[in-house]
Amino acid sequence: MDYDALIGELYDVCHEYEDQMPDENEQDLDFLQRLYALNFEVRKNGVKGLGEAETDVMDDDSRIAFNAIISDLTRLSDTVRFPSISLHLDEIRETLLSEGIDGLKPY
Repeated sequence: MDYDALIGELYDVCHEYEDQMPDENEQDLDFLQRLYALNFEVRKNGVKGLGEAETDVMDDDSRIAFNAIISDLTRLSDTVRFPSISLHLDEIRETLLSEGIDGLKPY
């Protein structure tokens, strides 16, 4: 998956969730905030852990770990109340696991 495509997909999921929310209850707003937070972290800080040895990663590296993105996608998919959103998150996760980001596959 292309890095920009990942950001776009996450953004699309946010809007898809907003469109399906029947009202603005606290649970929905919290979930939407977690979706936007993941999108923001990926967009702002980038992704680490693809094609890099652990020694290549600096201690103050603020990039989000590839495995953390996978975990976040799984957690969000498992807790969402809309099946179409869960499916979309699962598709993003599966694409990342099979294709990696920008051709760099997870190790």
